[in-house]
Amino acid sequence: IPLIGGAQSDFNYQTPPQEMVDIVNAPVTPSVSISPNNDILAILNRPSNPSIADVSRKELRIAGLRIDPETNGPSRSSYFNGILLKDIETLKESSVKGLPENLKATNVRWSPDGNYISFVNTELNGISLWIIDVGTLQAKIVSKANVNGVFRGAGSTWMPDSKSLIFSGFPEGRPNAP
Repeated sequence: IPLIGGAQSDFNYQTPPQEMVDIVNAPVTPSVSISPNNDILAILNRPSNPSIADVSRKELRIAGLRIDPETNGPSRSSYFNGILLKDIETLKESSVKGLPENLKATNVRWSPDGNYISFVNTELNGISLWIIDVGTLQAKIVSKANVNGVFRGAGSTWMPDSKSLIFSGFPEGRPNAP
């Protein structure tokens, strides 16, 4: 039986035309979230592609879930890397001060009164809970790296008084996985 093979050439590493690179790296259309009072728009920017560091992290596959054991969250999820607030009446955009330097925000939620926004931020070793005071445009951390974000939609939920958050977590000092 004769072996049939295609012509083989010694190719060097090739890059696509710049137009193709520009398409792949084009900014993604931001997501938006409107406040409960319909007066403020949260503009949520996200990266166009995941980083090599993100896709190369350790992953556990348990019962159909893909878990990052270092963060106690999903191993493959999209996130927001920028948050701007825009007044719908004046169209003035405002930057939020105090956001984490390497922002990877998910579960962005308005408080019922529209005065705050909560989100969880994925860090190298955990998921932290943050709030943004819409009036002062200031973000601050509420709980350091102990939010359990394994299940979709996990993170935090505002209480009806807009002053309290409930979040799923785990005890500090929990032993490492066996």
